[in-house]
Amino acid sequence: MREGRVLHIIDSFDMGGAETWLVEIVKYARENMSAFPPFDFIAAGGKSAIFDDLVRSLGCRIFYLKLDKNKTGSFIRGFRKILKEHQYIAIHDHQDFLSGWHFLFGLGHLPPVRVSHVHNPHYQLYNNYGVTANRRMKLRLGRMLVRALSTHILGTSGKVLGEYGITSENYGRQHVRPLYCAFRIDKFSGDHAVQKSLICAEFGWDEDVKIVLFAGRLDMSLEIGHPNNHKNSAFAIEVIHACNDSNVKLLMAGANNFILEEFNGLIRAKGLTGQVELLGVRKDMARLMVGSDILLFPSRAEGMGMVVVEAQAAGLPVLASSTTPDEVVVLTEMVDFCNLDLPFDVWAENLKRMMGERKPTGTSDDARWKTSSFSIEVCCNDLQSVYANAPGKN
Repeated sequence: MREGRVLHIIDSFDMGGAETWLVEIVKYARENMSAFPPFDFIAAGGKSAIFDDLVRSLGCRIFYLKLDKNKTGSFIRGFRKILKEHQYIAIHDHQDFLSGWHFLFGLGHLPPVRVSHVHNPHYQLYNNYGVTANRRMKLRLGRMLVRALSTHILGTSGKVLGEYGITSENYGRQHVRPLYCAFRIDKFSGDHAVQKSLICAEFGWDEDVKIVLFAGRLDMSLEIGHPNNHKNSAFAIEVIHACNDSNVKLLMAGANNFILEEFNGLIRAKGLTGQVELLGVRKDMARLMVGSDILLFPSRAEGMGMVVVEAQAAGLPVLASSTTPDEVVVLTEMVDFCNLDLPFDVWAENLKRMMGERKPTGTSDDARWKTSSFSIEVCCNDLQSVYANAPGKN
């Protein structure tokens, strides 16, 4: 492919699935793929974040260019200046249908390859807290602009593309396809017994306990089925309560400061003090996965649910909601799905059954990973072909 850089548009480099994926791509490509184009980033949230220094150390530039209703004009001016000065070969926008607006703002300076990337499930994009009628209208107009101005539409899964009705038939001008958020499979290898022993020592638990891992930020409400809940974190606590076994412990890793007091209250009310640990954001998720006995993933909806894929690489069985895309399954023997409409007792029974199936070592060396689209090598080759593939109509 011809030389040049690719401009990505994100909100910020906070801890998250898409952000972690982008960092992994940059690191892998720099170390292994000399022809892979370097990346620059626009942080449209306008703020610095946890991965910024790492991304810069890998040769990327980050432009902080906040877009909100009070700064639209300055964003447009800054955006057009960046496009004009750097002459990118491709623009890859991770802000769903807002990408259509961004492409409109850059008309006259847009590169030949213009990628709109859908990461969020349909209900979350249109119905979450803070999504007003005005914002929903902007998203609908943005969708029309994506149809007119993008060359590629990618989704974190085929399922999420289907939720939006984004198909090759409906978007005949674009290349439409899923592109999975890949990772380095070998990062999740390790000795289960050793890591479990360390986890038990950290929390003062006997080593014969069963450790359930929940990975994802706590929701904004304790109410099961609240329309703005996503990860179903209160649901997970109810499942542990239904296990009725003090030997079953729950680790909940993810951002929680905004509702920590309320969740601690729920834990006390359920008699689970000392049995449920709220960890906050952790940087050792691979170690926690290797050392745990099962991943509980009762999410209401997911663009993909990458933590389920990572768990399989760590040899960690997964009990996931049936709303999770089945594309997450790489090792079929390690993942079971359960309907969210079923009672907590049913979830608890399945959880306890599967915990006995925990493999003694990780499975990152399983041959099925080598050709999986979740492999960072496969993904980088895929992405390189996207940036080199401008359709005839631009």
